[in-house]
Amino acid sequence: MKQLLIALVIASAIGATDVVWAQDFEKATKAYDSGDYATARKSFKVLAEQGNARAQYSLGLMSYEGRGAGQDYTEAAKWYRKA
Repeated sequence: MKQLLIALVIASAIGATDVVWAQDFEKATKAYDSGDYATARKSFKVLAEQGNARAQYSLGLMSYEGRGAGQDYTEAAKWYRKA
């Protein structure tokens, strides 16, 4: 019974993280879509450093395109590889 309770707590924590990531990713995407690339880059970076592959890819794309900072193919490749 104790193992089941621990498993449920872990599953809930993982699920809660996914919801927070989804909300934060949506905010970053809205910033990007509105042309606020500095905010989008900061938001994506926080998620990317936590291991969010979609945010890592988005940072790679922003670095490749030069949005929110100068164009940097090395930085783009780094984030693409992590994603």
